[in-house]
Order: sequence, then structure tokens, then C-alpha cells
Amino acid sequence: KSLCRFKVILPRLQCCRVPENEAMKGRGKGRGRAKSEPKALVEGDGGGTRGNLVGKRTSCPWINSQIIQASKEDNAIQRILGVVEMCINDMNLVNLSTSLHRLAKLSVVTPHSDRMLRQSPVMKLLLASIATAFCAVEEDPSLPQSLSNITWSLATLRIVDYKVLEMAGTLAIANMKDFKAFELASLLWSFAKLGCADTMTPVVSPLFRAATGRLMACMNGAGFRSLATAAWAFATARQASQRLFRAIAKEVQTCLPSANSQELANIVWAYGTVGHRDDQLFRIIAEECVRRLDEFKTQELSNTFWGFASNDFHHEAFYQKALLIAQGMQLQPQHVANILWAAARLHRKHPAARQAALHMVPACLGFLTSFKPQEVASTAHAVAKIFSAEADGFEFHTQPTIPLQISMFFSAITPWCQENIQLFSDQSLANVVSSFGMLRINLHPSFLASVERQVLERLKTSDHAALVVFFRATIQCPQLARLEGQLAWTVAQELLNFKSKELRSLAFTRSVKLGIVHREVEPNIEELHRWCMELAQGVPQDRRQEQPQYQQDKMNVGYESIPLGSMDTHLDQRRQDLLWQLQATQAAASQAQATHAAQAAQAAQAAQAAHAAQAAAQAAQAAQVAQAQAAQAAQALQAAQQAQQAAQVAEAQRAAQAAQAAQAAQVAQAAQAAGVWMALGEAWNQASAAPWPGTKPWQPSPSQACAQAAGSVAPHQAPIWKAPDAAARAEFGAASSTIPEPSPSAEVNVLTSREARRSKALERASDPSIWAQMGGSLDFGEDDDLFSFQWPEGVPRTESGLAASMDFRSVSRSCGGCGGCGGCGGCGGC
Repeated sequence: KSLCRFKVILPRLQCCRVPENEAMKGRGKGRGRAKSEPKALVEGDGGGTRGNLVGKRTSCPWINSQIIQASKEDNAIQRILGVVEMCINDMNLVNLSTSLHRLAKLSVVTPHSDRMLRQSPVMKLLLASIATAFCAVEEDPSLPQSLSNITWSLATLRIVDYKVLEMAGTLAIANMKDFKAFELASLLWSFAKLGCADTMTPVVSPLFRAATGRLMACMNGAGFRSLATAAWAFATARQASQRLFRAIAKEVQTCLPSANSQELANIVWAYGTVGHRDDQLFRIIAEECVRRLDEFKTQELSNTFWGFASNDFHHEAFYQKALLIAQGMQLQPQHVANILWAAARLHRKHPAARQAALHMVPACLGFLTSFKPQEVASTAHAVAKIFSAEADGFEFHTQPTIPLQISMFFSAITPWCQENIQLFSDQSLANVVSSFGMLRINLHPSFLASVERQVLERLKTSDHAALVVFFRATIQCPQLARLEGQLAWTVAQELLNFKSKELRSLAFTRSVKLGIVHREVEPNIEELHRWCMELAQGVPQDRRQEQPQYQQDKMNVGYESIPLGSMDTHLDQRRQDLLWQLQATQAAASQAQATHAAQAAQAAQAAQAAHAAQAAAQAAQAAQVAQAQAAQAAQALQAAQQAQQAAQVAEAQRAAQAAQAAQAAQVAQAAQAAGVWMALGEAWNQASAAPWPGTKPWQPSPSQACAQAAGSVAPHQAPIWKAPDAAARAEFGAASSTIPEPSPSAEVNVLTSREARRSKALERASDPSIWAQMGGSLDFGEDDDLFSFQWPEGVPRTESGLAASMDFRSVSRSCGGCGGCGGCGGCGGC
């Protein structure tokens, strides 16, 4: 017993995961049990059964937290099932709905988990507990949400539990006033998704009637998603209310920008299914879809197009763009059938419809075996409408031009249809037969016989609507002329038992067949009877007697078992064989023409390819010539650039030589001027030995005054001179007439210090480092205002030039102070 009890408690403890610091409190007699752990998990009687729950209201939130925590871990589905199995007896309705809802959400993202959950015994235990909780439920504000979550989970997992669904529907009707819009929409979606409209009519019909009033009351602010989901549910369950759909159409126009592509497709599909047309709503939705068609998936695009076509609403921009985008999608058989059907219904002769059919139909041949009979019939009928010569295909005067892709499609579906002919509904079989007739494509003899046998077999148990459908199909197919006469005689016999809708359909068929304008008036039974008897004149009297009648159980009389003893029957059969041979010959001729056209197209393509290749070769040669010319031009440009560079170098060399020659000339001129001034200075020195006429004892001699002025006056300062008197001019003559007398303001007693500064300056000037720092301009300091040096014009700025300049300076000073060194203001003598 202890071992068994341990095996039961161990997995519970692993699931509970009590924190260590809390578990340590549980020493001794169990008084330190963790507060977060329900008492029912650790207490039990001697037999191992679970004890009564203590504090159930406080343990339910803890169970909910465990469920949510388990859904976030690895292997979440198994962990949730473990929590459910452990705590099933302690769960309330909120816990049960949370568990089921979490499992359903995880199954969406976990492949193949829904089948495992449907077969799990824990799931069966969970559903039984939910049914038990429904029986004991009391008034609870959270009941609508729980009902919505439970039904949504069942629909997602595809679990049809009639007991749970019936109780959920009954509780929803009783608490309808407490539902919010999104909770009610989710509940209705679940019942419609599970297909309970037919099997649970006593519950579903009252539920949708009660939901209609509640939705009308809480429609303001419900949101586009809730209203679109509710509309889809009403349309799927065939419980639509025109009053409700008018209110939904008015409300969704105010919140259209918040809708996504799936919601737009759902609401258009719903309105198309119930046949409620609202042009204002459709126009707004179509304009919104045109802007966002790139976001649509294939199913959404197909449903939207089908919904518009079902209500005969044509929007040109949406029509063209939807067909263009559909050609670039990976379409399934249902998508191809819906899109082509919608395109043919709205505008069967539109160029966009023809282009879409030529693109989609060949792609269908690769997965033809995955088509359903209804999808094949719908696709074939839509293609026949698009490529037929006439609008309705009832006349046979014009042979339509059928593209090769379309012929291949009908050739491919012929054996498939013959093999699966019993799976076609009456309308689908009639559509296939009429499709061959509208395109004037001959039925294969074996397929033709199968169609006749199948139609005659079905007419024994079918109603009048099927008779009208088959009769109209045989009128559209010339190869079924004999079957057409037989059905016409049967229609004439049963005409008085037809309903008003069947009579209107028959009257429309007669109008199209005879080429007269159809009027929407009450059909004339006498005219219809007369017309049917005219079509039945070609049927022998014995063949009429063998036609099956409605509501009777007769023998299976097939086409092959009809006796051919009479001459009329023999001629009829012979005429049919000749017709088949003629049509086969025409088909062979058409195929030969198509082959010849294909060969001609291939030859034209080959010629175009050869011409294109020749043009490409010529273009390549022209490109090579252009490339060579470009290379020559580049070489010429490079040579010109080199010549220009050489000319620039030569020009620079000539300029340098000219500058050197000019510099040499200036140096020679300076040397010549220096020689002249040296002679003049010598004459001045000789003349300065005699005293200056009119001088005073304290005045210096002219040579001393000139030397003082030349050493003390800066080059940028003009010395002050005294003009010589007339006696001095007479003594020295014209040669000395330009020599001024120095001003008496010159200081003689500073000559010695000035000479010392001059010597110091010459030493600094001879230092190359000082010369490099000055950058070609020599200055003897900011505090020396007696002597500053600048390069004379024409003297090169080199050490030899510096020496020559200094020699010239000293010579010009010893010349007697003429000012040729530059101190005079620039006479040019230097």
C-alpha cells in the first residue's frame, strides 16, 4: 500500500513543484504545508482516494496558474494533460474551460496534435467533467466567456460532442443578455464550423434567432472582426436574417480601416452566400481591397472574388488587379474554380479573363487528380463561357477558335470524368456536358455513351429540377440530339407538375434556343408543351414508351439495350455515326491546322532567334570597333597630355633660364653701379679732407656726417640733409652737386656703439641657422632700430648674395652717404 501510495504522490509532487523554502516548512506532522499547495494534493484516506477539497475557492486560482504555467513550458500539451488528470476533481468551470482552450491553441501550432488529443482518454475525461459542470452551473458573470472558449476549442479540435454542444447552446440562450459581441460571434462561429445546423436544428435555430436580437442590441462599437465573424457564421449555418445583414452593412462601413484581409474576405463571402447585395458596402470594400490586394492570401482572394460575383457586383479595378495577382499565386483546385467561375460570371469576354484562363488552365493539368468533380465541372464551364463563340452557347452557326491549351485541358478531363462520372452531382454533370457543347468539342463515343446511360439512370429517382438541368445541357451539346428528343418528350409529359422556378428556367432555355428576347413574365405552358413536342418529333414512338417516369421503380433501361429493329432507328444510328466521323475529321483537321500553326510559329521563332543572334553579333562587332576607337582616343589623349606636360616643363625651364639671366644682369648692373659709386666715394673722401665751407667746430665733416647717417638711419627712414651752399658747389662742380649735407641732428657720440652693433649683426647674418629661421629676410632684432637689412633687388637670396650685398652695403656707406643703400627712399643706385 505504501509503494502504491508513493507511486501516486510522486508525479503529483513533480507537477506541483513546491519551492524548497516552502517545502522545508512541512516537517513533523504536516503542519507546515506550503500555503500555495491545495490540501487535496497531499491529504488522502487510507485507501489512496483523494480527500475532500479544503478551501476550494482559494485552490481554483492556483490550478489555473498551474495550467497557464504548464502551457509555457516544453512539451506543454502533455504537461497540461498531466495537470488535468491530477486536479480534475477539484476544477471548476473556469479551470476546465482554460485547460481546453489552452490545449486547442497549442494544437494549432503543433502538427498532428489534434488527432492525439481527440484520442486521449484525458480529453474524454475533461469533456465529461465539462458536461457535469454545465449541469451544476449557477449564475456566473464569467459563464459567457467560458461557453465561448469551450465551443471555440471544440471547433478548433474538430471534436463534435453533441451533449456538450447542446448544453452549451441551451445555456447560451438562457444567458444571452450577458454576452459581449466578440464572445457571441465566437460561439456562433463554433456551431457553424462544426456543421451542427442540420444535426442540431432544435438547438441551433433558437440560438441564432436569439443571437440576432442580441447582436442588433450591441452592434454599436462591436468592431469589424466580431461583425464579420458573426456574418460568416450566419451564412454558413444558413440562418441569415436580412434585417441583421442590413444593420451589419451599415455598421462595418464605420470601422472598415481596422479590418484585415481575412475579415474583408469573410464578410464579402458571407454576403455572397446569403445573396444580400449592398452596392455601397461592396464599392467601399472593393476600393479598400484594390489598395491591399498584395496582402491577400489565395483563399482570401478567391472568396472575395466569388462573393462579388455571386451578387453580380462588378468593380473594374478590382476585376483586373485580382486576375493579374492570381496569375502569380500558387493556386489550389478550389481557388482556380472559384476565380474562373467569378471571372466568367461577371464579364466572360473580358481580355483579362481570357488571359487568366490561358495562364491557369495549363497549370491545372499537373494536379488534375486532386480536383473534385464539382471543381472540374465549374472550371470547365467557366472556360467554355470565356472561349465560346456566343454568349450562352446555344447556337451552333459559328465555330469558336479554341486555343491549344484549352483543347488539351478538355482532352485530359475526358477520361477522368468518364471514370468518376458517378461522383458528379446532377448540376456538375450537366455543366460538363454543356461545356463540351459550347466549345463544339466532340465527346468521345465511350464518354458519350456513359453520359447517356448516367442521365437515364438518374432520371428514375431525380426530381423535376434535375430533368430541366439535363434537358438544357443536351440542348447545348449537338452530339446528344437523340437524348435531347427523349428528354423533351418526358418534359412535355411532366410539364403540368413543374414548379414556377422550373417553368421560368425552361422558358429562358426556349428563348435562348429560338433566339428570341426573353421576357420576365409568367411562362405559357401551352407554348412550352408545343415546343417540347417539336423537339421530340425525331424520337420513335417505341423509344418514347421506354422512357423512365418519375416516382416509379422501373427496370434499368440503358442506351445500349434499346432495340434497333426499325428502319428509322437504324437510319438514326447511321446518321449519328456519320456525324461522329465528320466531327472526328473536323477535329483532325483542326488539330493538323493547330500543328501546322505551331510549326509555323516555331519556325518564326527560330527565324527571329537567328535574326536576333545576327543582330547581336553585329552589335558585338560594333562594340569591338567602338572599343578600339575608344582605346585609340585614350592613347591620343595620353600623348597629348604628355606633350602638354613636356611643354610645361620646357616653359618652366625657359622661365628659369630667363630669371637667371635677368638676375645675372641685375648683378652685373649692381656691380657696375657699385664701381661708379666706389669712384665717387673715393673722390668724396679726397674732397672731405678740406674743411667744409661755413661749418662750425662742433659740426662733423661731410664724410663723417654721411657715415653717421648711413649707420644710424634705418632703410625705411629718410635722413635729413642740409643743402650745400654755393661755394661748395663751385668747389666740387657738377659731380658733387647732388650730394647733400647731413643734418646736424645726427649723433656722433653713438658711432662706436653703432659700429659694434653692426659687427654683431654681421656675425648673426653669417650664421646659416639664423638665415634658415628668418626664411630669406634678415633682421637684427626688435631692439636694434639703427640697422635693418632687406634683400636689394636683383641680388640672389644665397650666402654669396648675402656677402655681395654686405660688401655693397659697406661700399655704399664709404661712398660718402649718397643714400644708394636704400635709405634715401629708393633711388635705384644699389
